[in-house]
Amino acid sequence: MRAFAESPVWSVLKRLTMGLALIALLSSILLVSDLTHRRTASAANAGAGARKFKAAIVYYAHSVSNEYCVNGLLDGLKANGLEEGKNWKLCGGCARGNDQHPCHSSDYDSSDVDLIMTISTPCLAGACSNVKHKKVVFTCVSDPIAAGRGEEPYGPFAIAVTGVGSFPPVSHMLDFMQKLCRDCAP
Repeated sequence: MRAFAESPVWSVLKRLTMGLALIALLSSILLVSDLTHRRTASAANAGAGARKFKAAIVYYAHSVSNEYCVNGLLDGLKANGLEEGKNWKLCGGCARGNDQHPCHSSDYDSSDVDLIMTISTPCLAGACSNVKHKKVVFTCVSDPIAAGRGEEPYGPFAIAVTGVGSFPPVSHMLDFMQKLCRDCAP
């Protein structure tokens, strides 16, 4: 045992143990010193006067796929602890297929909503052109880069824009259309 106590391994283990003990001690001191701040912050968040999160859902026209996307967004929010009417409020609208209206995104950019959720390519294009101050989340967009999201899938953009693109299998569709045209030709 004496040989082990004099070995360099024992010296390293003693230093490592001392370092871990100091880290644990300092972490405990920091946690205790911040305890009052954490208690007041959690009490403020749990209070009845807590601010409700507001989100706008904007989509181009009523369709089955858009309704599935809206329901999916609402289900996702609920699964993450946000329930409409309880801790968040839904504001939203449909552009009703109006190409002249930028899908209400500029209206929401100057409102008190915290987040703009766009469904469809035209609404994302409108948000990328008009929204300067709010965060934007998109879904049901076939090509977000072409809609104005940015130059590359994960590249920077002037506003906070993120979401899920549904890139269609274009080469497969083109092959299928060519086959149909060959089969239908006289």
